[in-house]
Amino acid sequence: MSIATKTITNEGSRYLAATFSIAFCGALILSFIGLFSGVAISYSGVTNHTPSQLIVINAKAGSWFDASDIPRRVIPQIYSISGVEEVGELKVTNAIWTSVSSSGATKQIGVMVISSDMRRGAINLPVNFSDVTINALQFPNTVAIDRTSFRKMGIRLGDKAAINGKIVYIKGVVDGFPNASGRAMVFTSRQTG
Repeated sequence: MSIATKTITNEGSRYLAATFSIAFCGALILSFIGLFSGVAISYSGVTNHTPSQLIVINAKAGSWFDASDIPRRVIPQIYSISGVEEVGELKVTNAIWTSVSSSGATKQIGVMVISSDMRRGAINLPVNFSDVTINALQFPNTVAIDRTSFRKMGIRLGDKAAINGKIVYIKGVVDGFPNASGRAMVFTSRQTG
């Protein structure tokens, strides 16, 4: 009996290390799945939050971040798709954000400016925008930024900044749009954008 006990103890300690390493690998795989799904959600957050069921981008675009405008001649073809009732353009452009702190120091970062129709129920307006944010963006040269980007951008609600040299005022806060590829998302109306 003592030989069997020693054998089980010896073999058990060997297999215990293998069991821990397999468990660690499983936890590592799950953390990477979470990381990559978070990145995917940050890239598709804007389109996932719109009421649109179909997103059409230029055929030469690699993703919607680098998609150019769809030619006007294609819009009748989009309407000919079964079930399409409305077509709205969601303009996304890369820009340089310049903020000025109270001490006079400037900070420049790259941002993505997303221009939508600022009316409740618009096909290209994220559904999780509050009425306060939508009303604030009705005014010219106003923008809304995700709550998580304020510190990175060095700004507060009510501050002013510049997008490609154009002065804008931070009048709205949105949630659910984390930085995609390190670029903060700045929302504005079609008239401002």
